[in-house]
Amino acid sequence: MATVSDGTSLSVTGAPSTSEGTEDILNADSKAAWTTNNADAKNGKKRRNKHLARMMRSNLASEAAAVRMFGVQSRLGGKRPDLEFFKDGEEELLQRIQALAPQYRTRPSALLPVVRATGAALGVLSAVLPRPYSEAIKGGAAEALIEQYNDQLREMRERGLADTEAAEPLRELLRALRDQPRVTHGSVKVPDVAEMQRPQDVKLEEGLAGVVKIGFKNLLNLTSYV
Repeated sequence: MATVSDGTSLSVTGAPSTSEGTEDILNADSKAAWTTNNADAKNGKKRRNKHLARMMRSNLASEAAAVRMFGVQSRLGGKRPDLEFFKDGEEELLQRIQALAPQYRTRPSALLPVVRATGAALGVLSAVLPRPYSEAIKGGAAEALIEQYNDQLREMRERGLADTEAAEPLRELLRALRDQPRVTHGSVKVPDVAEMQRPQDVKLEEGLAGVVKIGFKNLLNLTSYV
């Protein structure tokens, strides 16, 4: 309201006050920032869930192979107590993975039949070959499994997933999978990649263990993507 010199009152309306305009701008900026942050959070959660599902898919395949390997070896090996122990341990772990898989919406790998067949073949070979080569096959397969689970635990830490609530069940499962006994004391040494590049320094059974480890691990890595 304004008053001119002759006493007439005029009402002035129109543009909002400076404070109102500033408030509108701040509200718009806040809304845009919230929308962006919300979208980033959703995308981050989606990537995390996809990553965890990929790990679970690989673990389902690896334990299915381990169950087949020890199952076949146990049947052909005369029901040895140590083989029965290994088989029972792998079956229990496979059941834990299968129970946890729906939580991460994990689909089975398309390579699962191939992995199972590979596990069965390793079981047959380890049952019929002489003891040093049998132990080499088991040792190589066991090292491949242990490295896979250790790699996944390290990857979870590097990606910042290790301490998240969603990843906690998988992290505990990976520790159990990694620590599961799979070989007897005094098994054949499994050479690393550097040692495999010096074949003159590697015994025949050690070379066999190294080949099994590399081949088996590469197959298991594929199952996380296929």
